[in-house]
Amino acid sequence: MPLITLTEILKDAHNKKYGIAMFDVHNLEMTNAVIEAAEAEHSPVILALAEVHAIPLKALNDISNIIVHAARQASIPVCAHFDHGISLENCIRVMHRGFTSVMYDGSVLPYDENVKNTAEVARIAALFGASVEGELGHVGNNEGGEEDDANLVLTDPAQTEDFINKTKIDALAVSIGTTHGFFKNTPKLDLNRLEAIRERCQVPLVLHGGSGLSDMDFCNCIQKGISKINIYTEFVQMAIDAIRKNADRSNYRDLMQLSIEHMKEYVCQKLRLFGSSGKA
Repeated sequence: MPLITLTEILKDAHNKKYGIAMFDVHNLEMTNAVIEAAEAEHSPVILALAEVHAIPLKALNDISNIIVHAARQASIPVCAHFDHGISLENCIRVMHRGFTSVMYDGSVLPYDENVKNTAEVARIAALFGASVEGELGHVGNNEGGEEDDANLVLTDPAQTEDFINKTKIDALAVSIGTTHGFFKNTPKLDLNRLEAIRERCQVPLVLHGGSGLSDMDFCNCIQKGISKINIYTEFVQMAIDAIRKNADRSNYRDLMQLSIEHMKEYVCQKLRLFGSSGKA
């Protein structure tokens, strides 16, 4: 099946209030787990590569090839997405390699600089026919880290219209209290802020830092306007747990297969919870 853009994969979810899951992957096993689970659930899905997981450049090229090839072979709609792209060069590089969507992350920059850079990525992406996600506010911490909300900046609803109009983005990542990595304390989501953001903008909204939220948290966020949900930390922890529990009795091939099965089960659960099962 041909790859589809972020705009295409989020359109129905945005209109009908269900969520599309995005999983950051950085090897073949993770990629296969996501695709096999999505096919089993007959669900659209987003395969993503985070820039922080693609160092050095050879890793970016190799993993991009894996993602694009797997997406093109899948029987369900798949968007190949570049997550938390900071380098303009890498955003362009992955689009050359077949990615249909990029997220430019200028969330730590001054507002005007974030607008300028995001708009430039959107201008270039249009030449590739790709979608662009921007971020307003800042979801704290890096992928897979420990909670540290000292640098967390919540999205200002009053800025959203201006940001979208000036950047021409296709989806907006918002900060409403989540953070990347594991939560040490119970997350406090600002759902009133999310509703205020939803009232002011028409593009699909994105929730980063999904690991550690309860099922009710996810359902509330989707009901109040979130269309795309990013998952990494809990997802990869499934593989780690499977390997640790079975390392004393399994060979390498068995361990990899066990890790895939555990990740698949987790992905299936999230696809059902977000409401995308059966929507492919």
